[in-house]
Amino acid sequence: MAVYLFSETIIKRLLYERYSYETSGGSLTSSKQVGVTPINIHTLPSYTNTVTVVAGRGAQRKYDGAPVNATIYPFIAHYVVCKQIGGETIQTTYQGKFVVFKATNGLWSLAPDGTPQITY
Repeated sequence: MAVYLFSETIIKRLLYERYSYETSGGSLTSSKQVGVTPINIHTLPSYTNTVTVVAGRGAQRKYDGAPVNATIYPFIAHYVVCKQIGGETIQTTYQGKFVVFKATNGLWSLAPDGTPQITY
């Protein structure tokens, strides 16, 4: 099995995968095709997902969705999503903060850190 290091290529692939699941055959409201074009990707300093004990709350991870001791790679992305629905193409521009980490199964995982905003 190949080992892939964190890179902008992984970010681009994971952003595409985030929207590509919407394509399915048959539904009138589902996308026939999806395209994601990054405009700007700004990586932030990575950190290790540690656990601390907080009085009254118990054990807390820095990032709840990732395994303990996983390296978390945060980034801010400005990107365009194009969806072909019926006979028209809908284009939406987003900006959002995300984190990427390796899940316990060894695969890269992308999670939003907040809600991506439509920026037009």
